[in-house]
Amino acid sequence: MTTEQLKLAKWSILFLVMLIAVAVVHLYVTVNELALSQEHIRQAFGKGIAACFFLTAGGAALRYPLSGLLAGILVCFFFALSYIVLWTRIPLNWLF
Repeated sequence: MTTEQLKLAKWSILFLVMLIAVAVVHLYVTVNELALSQEHIRQAFGKGIAACFFLTAGGAALRYPLSGLLAGILVCFFFALSYIVLWTRIPLNWLF
């Protein structure tokens, strides 16, 4: 790959990470508006963010920081979403 293609790939990954981060914030705001208990919110987002830190640090340690960051934020979003939908039994269409 040329340097221009590498720059484009890096910026694309960072843009994707920012979009997913916005989705995590949207999920958090929506869950607060639905008046879900704070214990469930802490469980969902706490475990998701802990997994995000672990994957991001692992990616950085293996010299793939952008891939680790992308994997971490995806795991954070899907962990929080699955906890909210499966554990608290909130329908998915209420969230989006």
